Amino acid sequence: MLAVLGTFQLLVAMAQSPTIQLSDMLKIKQPGSVDVAADGSKAVFTVTSSVPDEKNKWEYPYQTQLWLLVLDGKSQPRQLTSQAAGASQPAVSPDGSTVLFVRAVDGKPQIFSLSLTEGGEPTQLTRLATGAGSPQWSADGKRILFSTSVSLAELQKDSLLNGGRPAPAWSLQKPGFAANEHLTAAPASPDPDGNMAAVRAWLAQNEKDSKAKVINKLNFQQEAQVSGAISFTHWYHMEARPGAMPLPVTSGYHSFGNAQWVGNGQQIVAEAANDFAQHPDLAQLESAVYLIDASTRQTRKLLGAADSAFGGVSLSPSGRWMLLGYGKTSFVSQRQLGLLPLGGSRSQLVAIPFDRSIGSIDWSADESPDIGKRRRECF
Repeated sequence: MLAVLGTFQLLVAMAQSPTIQLSDMLKIKQPGSVDVAADGSKAVFTVTSSVPDEKNKWEYPYQTQLWLLVLDGKSQPRQLTSQAAGASQPAVSPDGSTVLFVRAVDGKPQIFSLSLTEGGEPTQLTRLATGAGSPQWSADGKRILFSTSVSLAELQKDSLLNGGRPAPAWSLQKPGFAANEHLTAAPASPDPDGNMAAVRAWLAQNEKDSKAKVINKLNFQQEAQVSGAISFTHWYHMEARPGAMPLPVTSGYHSFGNAQWVGNGQQIVAEAANDFAQHPDLAQLESAVYLIDASTRQTRKLLGAADSAFGGVSLSPSGRWMLLGYGKTSFVSQRQLGLLPLGGSRSQLVAIPFDRSIGSIDWSADESPDIGKRRRECF
């Protein structure tokens, strides 16, 4: 579907002139991020395009909006959103009546809902100071699961997310502070000519004001710059209605990824480092799979070991089974595809022969016994 749409947009741009003009590049629209309703009746997807900047004549910033396509073989795509703030990360509700999406509000991403049956304006659901993204519906359509990105300073102040610890157990590797004493030290007034605490406070203020970059971590390279900042990804769940209170699912000075509702909506599966006592940059290769109780936040490691990586989990529709990739980290190797009953142990992990790179694992609706064979045809 996306290939057809993308080709169509390119042909429209070319058809307006016998030759391709440089400005035709600005007419190309790129579809992506498709989410299909459970009954297969419709799909919501994003379209990214270049739009003229009202203040700068030759500037064409990218803008992403939501579109709807009824999958009846004859309907044309219809644009759902149009605000300059854009819309991304669509998630269609289990009954196909509503779509969740992410839009920036005051510089932070927040989650909105939009009716696909009644129309109207989108409704903002989250108002987190740290932002919200990656929305997912529970199977009954009553709750949503979403992520947030938290800086180290924000995590220190959030007792719900930091587990009551003012500093991480692992060292930030800041010279002179092997046990992170600088994070719990009494505040001092900045003064370049004062005592050691005052000088350090003055240097910290320079860093805060972006007058200097302080880097004391291994993973500091970004696409076009360097950064010494540390951030963490955590997850919340809430009722799918305006004004509902978001409740944290994960906590601690480490990140969780690929969180998913288990079929009954009472538990959540997520991936994180195998060893929480290590600096995130040192522990990122050895990943593990965790099962979390949504109400009590009790966390249990399902799969994880030194020198090993488990990840890319895909839960079956009923929540009874997991498909995932796993392998060793000490040398270059291709991950294996594995099948495991939810809550099972490492000894129950069944390897499924597959001689290709593994990614974007998904399930058929019936979860039939030969799922492993059928999945090999779908990667």
